[in-house]
Amino acid sequence: MSTSPDPLPANVDAEKTILGAILLDNAALTEAVELGLSPAEFFLDSHRRIWKRMSELIAAGHAADIVTLANELARYKEIEAVGGVAYLASLTEGLPRRPVIEDYLRIVRDKSGLRRLIGLCESAIAKAQDQSESAANLHEWMQGEMTEQRTMLDRAAWRPLFHTYDEFLNAPPLAFAIGGIVQEQGVSLIGGLAGHGKTLFMLNMVSAMLNGFGLFDHFGVPRLSNKVLYLIPESSIGPFWTRLKLFRLEDHVRADRLLVRTLSAKEQISLADARLLKAAEGADVYLDTAVRFMDGAENDAESSRQFAQTLFALLSAGARTIIGAHHSPKAFENADRMTLESVLRGSGDIGAMLSTAWGLRQIDPRSNRVFVANLKARDFEPCEPFIIEGRPSLDEAGHFKLVAPPGKAGELRDYLPHSKAGAPALSSDKARDAIEMRRKGKSVREIASELGVSKSWVGKLSTNLSTVDSTVDNAEPDGEDKPKESLPPSGGNGLSTNSFPLGFVDVDTPSIEIRETEPESAQSAPDIPLTSKEGPSKKRKRPTAKRKTLTVAKVDPLEAKIPSDEQVAAGKVRALENLRIPRSIPSEGGLPV
Repeated sequence: MSTSPDPLPANVDAEKTILGAILLDNAALTEAVELGLSPAEFFLDSHRRIWKRMSELIAAGHAADIVTLANELARYKEIEAVGGVAYLASLTEGLPRRPVIEDYLRIVRDKSGLRRLIGLCESAIAKAQDQSESAANLHEWMQGEMTEQRTMLDRAAWRPLFHTYDEFLNAPPLAFAIGGIVQEQGVSLIGGLAGHGKTLFMLNMVSAMLNGFGLFDHFGVPRLSNKVLYLIPESSIGPFWTRLKLFRLEDHVRADRLLVRTLSAKEQISLADARLLKAAEGADVYLDTAVRFMDGAENDAESSRQFAQTLFALLSAGARTIIGAHHSPKAFENADRMTLESVLRGSGDIGAMLSTAWGLRQIDPRSNRVFVANLKARDFEPCEPFIIEGRPSLDEAGHFKLVAPPGKAGELRDYLPHSKAGAPALSSDKARDAIEMRRKGKSVREIASELGVSKSWVGKLSTNLSTVDSTVDNAEPDGEDKPKESLPPSGGNGLSTNSFPLGFVDVDTPSIEIRETEPESAQSAPDIPLTSKEGPSKKRKRPTAKRKTLTVAKVDPLEAKIPSDEQVAAGKVRALENLRIPRSIPSEGGLPV
């Protein structure tokens, strides 16, 4: 009893799906070719003919659809051989507009590989039965054929892991949610010390995204945000509602364009929650602070990598941007410049995953003036540092005011209330106020409480304060000093009514230069009395005209100098190494001109 041979491996439906997908979207042909599909891998001859004529049309720059394909097949007298127009129409029946063809390609190529293997075995059997080849030669031939087939199958297995050329051609261009500040399809962090305005800064960003106004009336918003998810597990709903009202965001909460979760939410969820991933589709997601969503310690590299994967999953779920607040290490309090490592606390893996990072440093608590600098911009050229001011603009207008645009803010160290050596400098508004209050007799505790600074800061300011008395010494001719005015209660280092601090240049105060001179007479320049170790009230002999003194002269502010190291070492000037003169004169707003 004869039996018919088993049919060769094939999946005709998978072949039809691939051809139909190409008719619906000609770009699918490029994808199929890049994944290694060739016309020889189709089981049916009619499918090989259809593939060939479609490829020719598309290569010539023509559209390949049912009408054009039928016309092309008719031109080559092949329309009936493939089943007619009705068969061509059946190829697209039941298919979505853009079906995913990778799975069908794998099926078709796998069946084709099995058929080639069968053919190879049949050829080997025929050669062996023919005995025209030695066993060694036949074995070597089979190994070569098997290696070639394995290579073809291997490429089909790994090639789908990578993007196709067509995907690159259709990739969206670099885009910003806020021009030059927040990049789309990336993770951005806002770093700063506790209480230095990170939440307020991000709420101003939320307002700009939802209203379409430029951030700080400077950085444009190309398109409105569809919705914002703001997750802040560090604040209860009441206090945070006050902040939302400060930025006039109530209407967006009412319209469900601003969705908020606070510490007051009853259910605790993770960023991997399926409901949150669904809500993140098309949304801008804010994490305040980001570390609250991390499992493990932020200094642990493995925890940071897992956290990065969680954030990338949010982006893969369709989030437009992810923006998080991040605390700075305590050492940043003494830093005079911003870097990614100095501003962002924790493992370097946190900084590595970012597309953008910004650092904040409050330089005046009373007006909530904040220095802002870019720490990382992976795909674009960032702007220079700038300065924003919260008061009174937040209360009056509901947003920060840009008081020094990029290119006009200078450097962070120009505004810090301490010098390189760690002692407070006299070039800030707070330092000026502290000096004035100390002169009026207020205690360190009172000054610290009123200015909102630490007592140690005020103490350092008093300890390192050196002054130049600008009053001409009215000494008696016999060389005896007249009794000095009593100095204010500042430990011998306060300001007298006719003196001003070195290192501070005000718009109303001429810039100064310290010069070592040998005046011809006592009246040629105002003397600077040297303070003795025993205290400022000790009686001293008037110096002779030949004695070297330090005098004050008006000079160009850019040429102003501080005493030399030799002068300090010789004891002619005391405690000046911690003082410095700004390279530019502050304007009335406290910014460099």
